[in-house]
Amino acid sequence: MTKQAYQLDGKLCPNCQSSGPLLLNPSDDFSVNEDGSLKFPDGVWGLDIGCECSCCGFSARMEDFCIWVEVTGERRAQIVASLSKSQDDRSQTQTTDTATTTDSLIPDRVRRCQKVITKYSDENTFTNLVDMLADAMHWCDANGEDFHYALCVAGKHFVAELNDEQTEERRLP
Repeated sequence: MTKQAYQLDGKLCPNCQSSGPLLLNPSDDFSVNEDGSLKFPDGVWGLDIGCECSCCGFSARMEDFCIWVEVTGERRAQIVASLSKSQDDRSQTQTTDTATTTDSLIPDRVRRCQKVITKYSDENTFTNLVDMLADAMHWCDANGEDFHYALCVAGKHFVAELNDEQTEERRLP
């Protein structure tokens, strides 16, 4: 299928620094909002779709074209505080609402990870985390997977999830 050109805010070609337009396959699972931003179905990461720079022909995944913004200071403190509050709230009451935004999924992920790390062995949680990561490295080696690449992608997902609902003061000029 022929790729179509889209002008997308917050995206730059990592090869030539062009802001587009970028070429996407219209059969990928996304729609275009009125403001020109892409919308992916709930629960779909979306940034792993193929993307090509119309200026230089560089081709990679959409996430490689994103302008990443580090979350620091007050916003990071707000996220950590909301995680702690969410853990307390959810242990006291069970809600039937389905989490649909990344911000609402993060506390569930933190809790799930905490369970795994706590039960991993009889050591303290930090030692358990280190052991689990070392064992994941062994698993990747035994199964032909690239642990460091997976860790890099996980880092990009982490930053993207923290930046999911950007506000004006967090966008790069």
